[in-house]
Amino acid sequence: MQTQSNIIVSSPLIGVPLGGCWINEERKQFWINIPKNASQFAIRTLRKKEDWWATNEHGWMDKSMSEIVTHFSQEKGFTGIVILREPWERWKSATVHNWTRQSSDIMSLQNFVLYYKNQATLFEQDEHTNKQVSFLAGLDKSNAIFFNLDSPDFGKKWTKYLGLRPHKPTNAVSVQAQHAKDWLEYRKTDVWDKLRIFYREDVSLYNEVTYE
Repeated sequence: MQTQSNIIVSSPLIGVPLGGCWINEERKQFWINIPKNASQFAIRTLRKKEDWWATNEHGWMDKSMSEIVTHFSQEKGFTGIVILREPWERWKSATVHNWTRQSSDIMSLQNFVLYYKNQATLFEQDEHTNKQVSFLAGLDKSNAIFFNLDSPDFGKKWTKYLGLRPHKPTNAVSVQAQHAKDWLEYRKTDVWDKLRIFYREDVSLYNEVTYE
């Protein structure tokens, strides 16, 4: 039963391409794309199924994520499919992703973190670091299925759910990116207290839901 307490409410997204959901009319389900939460893997697997279609390929580009999620979750009563990721691991991956696109100098990453560690902009840089709950605004949690990306069986559970041959995401990481991740892990205490506060809604959601 849909109640107001089950509806996720969050702040607007920053710099996000519109229309990031996949729909299955027959199963009355829709998958919500959260960047840095196995998005490419999920899309590759969904493309193998003819009964799933992407909203951004079917005339929904003028709609915000919250409008799409609200429409399918609350108005049509579709079940939301969500992949969640532990907030620190997601932020670490996203920060390294953003950094490697513009620099190869580990010192620049150190300076970035040290300079911005007292500012919220360290956390919300772009769509990769937006709060996970921001992509889920309008979702009825009581009618949703959650997968945990951090589970060692995530790939097997996801592909089995879709009726595909079991396989898991590829996690190829460059030496440069791995060094950056290791450095961020080493300096976690510099930012974790503020990050935990900034992502408190993500932390709460990640810990409270039941996973497949």
